[in-house]
Amino acid sequence: MTTTELEKLVNDYIVTWSTKDSKQRQKFVEKMYSKTAEFYAEEPGDQAVNHKGVEAIFGNISQVNDRLVVGNKLITELTTYSVNHNILKVSWQMKTPNGDLALKGMNFLQLDKSNKIEKDYIFIG
Repeated sequence: MTTTELEKLVNDYIVTWSTKDSKQRQKFVEKMYSKTAEFYAEEPGDQAVNHKGVEAIFGNISQVNDRLVVGNKLITELTTYSVNHNILKVSWQMKTPNGDLALKGMNFLQLDKSNKIEKDYIFIG
């Protein structure tokens, strides 16, 4: 994967989680995730979850988007990313409209041979 392709994947990933446009979000999920992708979350105070397949992942991202982006008006920003073979680490933060830090975290993305996301692990904090 070239640097340009990697940067596009990372930027598209952030847009997927932060866009208010459901159709755009679905297009990004279908483009970036493999059909058999899995998403894992174990956030503080919540039960561990595992979403399997593009539709379940899209539903989860939409639910999070409705709560944090639409409901709380948080703005997602990429802070950094790095890659090691087929593992991509994406660090991000969410800020309030006045610029205060509300949440930060990172995702570890395991890419398949076609550079689609096969596994997505989120870490909050």
